[in-house]
Amino acid sequence: MHELIEKRDGVFKLNISLPQDAWHGFESESVWAEALEDGSMRILNTPFFAKGISFKDVVSIKIEPEMIRFDSVICKSGHSTYRILIDDATVDRMFKTRWGEIATLGCTYESFVTDAIRLYAVDIPPSIDVHKVYALLAAGEKDGVWDFEEGNFVSKI
Repeated sequence: MHELIEKRDGVFKLNISLPQDAWHGFESESVWAEALEDGSMRILNTPFFAKGISFKDVVSIKIEPEMIRFDSVICKSGHSTYRILIDDATVDRMFKTRWGEIATLGCTYESFVTDAIRLYAVDIPPSIDVHKVYALLAAGEKDGVWDFEEGNFVSKI
C-alpha cells in the first residue's frame, strides 16, 4: 500500500472533489476512510457536501503525490445521506425537538458550523424507512425549522 495509507494504520483522509458551482463554495471535502485489502476504501463518516456517497460505501481511489483522492463508488452500503441547513435565526430548541423525531427512527448526524449556517450531515442506515425520514425532513422544512437537501438516496425495495 501507499505510504499515505500505511502512516495512518489503514485509516486516512480521502479527498473528494466538489463541483465548482456548488452553493457552499468549497472545492473539495475530506472524509475518513479505511483501507481494504483489495486496495479499495470504506467511507467511515457521513459526507457534508459530496453527493452520491454515504457512510460505509466502498470506493476506488487515485493516489496522488500529496493526497488520496476519491475515484468512484464500487459498492453502495445501503445508507442514505441528507443534509439539514439551519440559519442563526432558528431556535436551538426547535431543532432539537424536530430532530428527536428523526433520531428515534435510528438516524444520526455530524455537524459543521460556519459564521452563517449550521449544517448537519444525516446518516440513514439501510434498516430505516428512508421515506419516513424524508417526510419528517420535509415537515421540518415546511414549518421553517430547517432547509434540507438530498446527498445520496438509496431506495429500499
